[in-house]
Amino acid sequence: MEQRAHDAGFPISRSQISNYEHGSVDRQPTERIARGLAAALGCTFEEVAAAAAESFGFDIAGSGERRESQRAEAWLRLTAGRTDAEVEELLAAVEAILRMRDL
Repeated sequence: MEQRAHDAGFPISRSQISNYEHGSVDRQPTERIARGLAAALGCTFEEVAAAAAESFGFDIAGSGERRESQRAEAWLRLTAGRTDAEVEELLAAVEAILRMRDL
C-alpha cells in the first residue's frame, strides 16, 4: 500500500497507514494524506474524503435506499481486484475510521 501511494506521487508512510487502520488519529486527514490513502487503497480521493467526513460526523451521503446503494457500490469499487489480505486490511482501516467517529 505504501508503495502504491508513493508511485502515485502522494507518499504516505506505513506508520501513517497503520495509525488510520488502528484509529490512532483524532482529526481528519489533510488533503495530501487523503490523496495518499486513496492511492494506497486504490480508490478515489472523493471516496476517502467522504469516508473521513462521515467518520467525523459530517453526513454527506444522503439517506435511505440511495445511501445503502452508494455504500454497497463504494465497497465493491474499493475491493475490486484486491486480494483477500488487501480486503482485510481495507476493512480494518474503514472500521478504525468509523471507531474514531465514536470518540
